Amino acid sequence: MNRKQGTPRPRKGFTLAELLIVVAIIAVLVAIAIPIFTSQLEKSRESVDLSNVRAAYAEVMSAAITDDGTAQYGGAVIKQGDGTFQATVSPLKQQQDDWATNVEAMELGGVPYADWNAKEPKAHGSCTVRYDPGSGKVTIDWGGTGGSGGEGTDTPGGNTGGGTAGTASALGSAIKEILGRNGKVTVKVDKDGNLTFVHQGNGNSNQIDSDTEQTIINQLKAKGILSEDGKVTPDPDHPNGYTIKIHGNNGNGTAGITITDLPAQP
Repeated sequence: MNRKQGTPRPRKGFTLAELLIVVAIIAVLVAIAIPIFTSQLEKSRESVDLSNVRAAYAEVMSAAITDDGTAQYGGAVIKQGDGTFQATVSPLKQQQDDWATNVEAMELGGVPYADWNAKEPKAHGSCTVRYDPGSGKVTIDWGGTGGSGGEGTDTPGGNTGGGTAGTASALGSAIKEILGRNGKVTVKVDKDGNLTFVHQGNGNSNQIDSDTEQTIINQLKAKGILSEDGKVTPDPDHPNGYTIKIHGNNGNGTAGITITDLPAQP
């Protein structure tokens, strides 16, 4: 006897409403996840910056203990013309102003958060560690803007007064980067922030041509280090102004920077 075959049941798919609900749920989850991921990523960048500042502090103290006038950090000589020791971490890895990490209970080089100078870092800015053997004081300053520029008195090219500690180091590092490892030049920044190139006759090994001078000026302006009228924000660590001497490759693959205070003007 033949069995009668039944009619197959139609296959049922998702309705448009169900698909929209699923998409909406995914969108909500993404909206929640992205800020959390971004915050954690920024905290990891801050951890790297804090680690680098601790390393800079160790280099500063090592140079101070041994009174090493040739020790360098980031291509800049640590011992300054006024006898203090200083290193600048620049640029910072952070991509946002202020902190995503809770640092209020933190110490760097024995300096608690409450005693840090300019406690809020700038995106892609800099941090300067400074030790004064005379007072035995360590200063941690997060106010530097590095090569990224900024707002108000922290802007190296703004020349709005006040100044930021570490401006000289940031300027020297920027010039060294522009010239490359074999470049040599000496520049002077007076107490008002006017930048000029130092020439001492045709025999001066640090003399460069006018085209190279203009290239340096243009790139410093593009980096936000110089204002359009050729000025840099005065550095409070060098109130009388300073000279920056960029040394070429000294045979071991390094190109150093020497920052020397200008004498006080009568």
